[in-house]
Amino acid sequence: MSRKKLYVFFFIAVFLLASIFLILFPKFRESRTEYKVDAEASLLFRVFYKSFMDDSGGIYTNLRNDVPKVSGTATGHQMLSESTGLMMLYALRNGDQMLFDQQFSFLNKHLITKTGLVRWMVDLEDDSHDVSSNASIDDLRIIWALREADRMWGQEKGRLYSKKAEKISVALQKHNVTGGILTDYFDWKSEQPADSVTSSYLDLKTIWDLAENDEDWKPVYESSLQILKEAALSNGLYKKTYKWKTGDWEPIESVHLVDTLYCAYHLAEVGKDVSPTIRLIETRMEAEGKLHGRLHPDGTSAGDLESPAVYALAIRLLDIVNPKHPIIEKLKQRLQDMAVSDSNSMYQGAFVHLPDLEGYSFDQLQSLLVEKKEQLL
Repeated sequence: MSRKKLYVFFFIAVFLLASIFLILFPKFRESRTEYKVDAEASLLFRVFYKSFMDDSGGIYTNLRNDVPKVSGTATGHQMLSESTGLMMLYALRNGDQMLFDQQFSFLNKHLITKTGLVRWMVDLEDDSHDVSSNASIDDLRIIWALREADRMWGQEKGRLYSKKAEKISVALQKHNVTGGILTDYFDWKSEQPADSVTSSYLDLKTIWDLAENDEDWKPVYESSLQILKEAALSNGLYKKTYKWKTGDWEPIESVHLVDTLYCAYHLAEVGKDVSPTIRLIETRMEAEGKLHGRLHPDGTSAGDLESPAVYALAIRLLDIVNPKHPIIEKLKQRLQDMAVSDSNSMYQGAFVHLPDLEGYSFDQLQSLLVEKKEQLL
């Protein structure tokens, strides 16, 4: 046999073997889901996709990447499971399966572990900052998004979404639930769950959705609902940290309004009364025309810091309770006022502090979730 024929035979054999391998192991066929931003996309989405995301679909925590890294903290281009879940929600709200699949691919490649738990953070630029725990709120958000995606597109995707949701929920039930209580995280290095429950982590809607098909989640729903009720203060704020081993709450020095709004949001989603928190929003807006990010336990402002995410979450909450509430427009106006308005800036429409180019994905994502339908892709 001539050398030329040997080369041809060799390449054919390699091609056939590679084809067989990819058929037997389809996960190796996965590649980055190509995504093109629609020309009708909002300014915020266009900036976000261009400046806050990399080619893998991962989402930077901070636009800046020159902030010193701190172990166990996301300060720059580290990527959070929280961000992936929020972008999945945006894709669902928008009916954008291609965007959802990009995030699904990132989840599979970089976030989910062999056990089914989801890393709360990944640093693709420095694996020395790899984490060994999940965050229950982020796992639940991703579970809800996957189950909802299955309801929308599952038939054509061979139930890939629901299968992944089941894998994560089984792992969450096995590792994070102790005595019917959903703990904040599970550390797979120490093989220990957290000794705390953060009230804003208790996504009642998702837990109930799981409980409808799995009896093991029903006591988790009941305990979560009880913890949120105990967390509620009469002025609309919520206590944050419950120590499940002792049954005690950590003392409150100040309250992050994001945490309170998430607590109320989770309760409102399952039809529970959150009128004290609505009154708190009304009172602060009427008194100051703004919502400060941190409050004293008596409901007064504990600093001047404002956050786009606070306004966006307040709008999302009111959209559930009373979509026609007159204060929604005031909240939207204040949110709009915080965005970059300079038409010459590449960050126009986004929430970026131009002097130092600091901007957080959480603010952008929460704001994307309250855009008007006609602003969406």
